[in-house]
Amino acid sequence: MAKTKTALGHSVGTDRVYVGKQTLDGVWKGKPQDVTAEFISTALSYFSPNTARGFKRLDGTKNLIINVKVDKESIQNAIAQLEQELKALEP
Repeated sequence: MAKTKTALGHSVGTDRVYVGKQTLDGVWKGKPQDVTAEFISTALSYFSPNTARGFKRLDGTKNLIINVKVDKESIQNAIAQLEQELKALEP
């Protein structure tokens, strides 16, 4: 019997987030459960409103995730945060 792990995955075809058991090489075993709503709710809680958080990826690159309320002041603050990130990238 193949070893399995609990995994979280995103389907490009359905644009949904799933959780379930996968083999160690990433093949789903059984039917994964759609947890899209729970994932989005948790992500919005984790990425507090009006914040930008940087994350290093497993491949060594960095992503920046931004959660911005849709109002003038919040958008202006997000732009200021992005300008700081851009400055940090300049040689």
